[in-house]
Amino acid sequence: TAVDWLEQQDDRPIMLFGHMPNLALIASMMLSESNAVDINLGKASSIGIEFDMSISRGTGRLKWLVPAKVWG
Repeated sequence: TAVDWLEQQDDRPIMLFGHMPNLALIASMMLSESNAVDINLGKASSIGIEFDMSISRGTGRLKWLVPAKVWG
């Protein structure tokens, strides 16, 4: 899965592109071990998630969420 692939990456910035509902599901898995975070990403929205050490489920912190209307 995409989450498994992410967990194998080293300490470098990674940018993912995708569509709902999969992108929101991946983000939820990175932010909560129980996938309890309900993220509503509209078209052209973007989200920034930060990790302290390695990328793993439930260890991410939401840094920013930009809705599409901000982009114009």
